[in-house]
Amino acid sequence: MLEEALASLESSIEELQVASEELQVKNEELLLALAGLEEERRRYRDLFDLAADGYLVTDGADVVLEANRAAGELLGQPAEALLGCRLLDLLAASSRSEGTRRLRQARSGRDGDVVLLVGRPEPRLVHARYRRRSDPSSDRPETHWTLTDLQRPILEPETAAEGDAALSRRWLGIYEELTSVTEALLENAADRARAQSRVAREHLVEAEVRPLEARLAHLRARRDHWSSLHRNQVGIEMNAATGQVRYLGRCVVMTHREQQLLRFLMERPGTYYPARALLTRAWHASYLSEEQVRTYVGRLRRKLAELEVPAELVTRRQQGYALLFE
Repeated sequence: MLEEALASLESSIEELQVASEELQVKNEELLLALAGLEEERRRYRDLFDLAADGYLVTDGADVVLEANRAAGELLGQPAEALLGCRLLDLLAASSRSEGTRRLRQARSGRDGDVVLLVGRPEPRLVHARYRRRSDPSSDRPETHWTLTDLQRPILEPETAAEGDAALSRRWLGIYEELTSVTEALLENAADRARAQSRVAREHLVEAEVRPLEARLAHLRARRDHWSSLHRNQVGIEMNAATGQVRYLGRCVVMTHREQQLLRFLMERPGTYYPARALLTRAWHASYLSEEQVRTYVGRLRRKLAELEVPAELVTRRQQGYALLFE
């Protein structure tokens, strides 16, 4: 009996030792997983803090829960000082009415974009994008705000190296995108201004419309600069008076609409546009048909092949047409 009891006890001890070792292994795995999560959290925090755009997180009462360094710079105080502040108090006086409306919209669960003046003593014009989310840990609603400084200078080289057409195309793409976004923001601000009373309209025009108009003029000028530089680097010469288009000694004659189409696509290399967009943006002739666009695209494609330009006029289904350079 005693021997059986001892054998049973030894067996139990071995099982406990095995269970203890398994528990220790699982504990080590858990510690490694926690360390990995902490590293991911730290990496996310670094990205959050060092981002060029401002980021804010507000709770259901529109109080700031999180803010990064860029948000602090935009709002004129350290990021830590923003915590606990009501977002409405961080807006310039001229933007509080619109800010109140957008906060109400965000609380109802709708996402959106708006141009606001923020910070003191010198308010800055920002494009604010807001998205309603739920905190996974508490299931409480939060609003995530992305603030893009519309007055921030763009760091670009004074010019591209001779023959560096690829660099010019990159800057053309950047300025085309910025121009499109600013045009949409300006249209939105102008629509809101028209719906206001005279005093409110004048205030909104001075606070938002005029700065956006100035910003848009600057962006268009920079886009035109890089467009002209790119055209010279590629080596295509266009004469609107004679219709002649030259490239490396070769010459073809293009109609006015063919030149308009070529110029538009050269200014936006690599970007696809559907036929309807080309009618309104390249020709300003929405009364024409999409079939006419296809006809002109075919003609332009043949003439570019005659010139042996190192570019292809590509058609992509459901996206449209684009000029792709080699």
